[in-house]
Amino acid sequence: MKLDRNTRAHACACACALLGLAAMLAPTAALAAGEASAPPQRVTKAKQAELRALQQRELAACRTGQTGQELSACVREAHASYAEALRGGLDDGGAPYAANARQRCEALSGSDRSDCLARVDGHGTTSGSVESSGVLRELKTYSVDPVPKTAASAPAAAARPAPATPR
Repeated sequence: MKLDRNTRAHACACACALLGLAAMLAPTAALAAGEASAPPQRVTKAKQAELRALQQRELAACRTGQTGQELSACVREAHASYAEALRGGLDDGGAPYAANARQRCEALSGSDRSDCLARVDGHGTTSGSVESSGVLRELKTYSVDPVPKTAASAPAAAARPAPATPR
């Protein structure tokens, strides 16, 4: 049987769509089959519920376009990260970044260093995003300079005349 060009293109597009759908649903199918539903003992029921809630938030962000990713890729990553977290394969990925940020502050000195460390520790305000090409951390620090001592502000004892002494 000979297929014309349009029929072959349509068949190819359908095959690609089915492969994409299979890749998207594979983590869900694995969970349904019990592959990841029996996690290691170190993942508690409470942690499972927390991970499931996180996955739901990630999927909602995917559907609303907040991630800046293509929908299918975003959904695939959300399912994959959930399955990996259930297996105990994910750790606190933010820890190395925090240590790196603190290390960058060490290049500074004095109040610049202490202000940098305060910003890294979350003090102040944060605006922007990685998606918009940068995160700006701002910390306003106010200091009051001491009033300098002048002759006019010297203690009143210096301006008082000496007590009279009997002769």
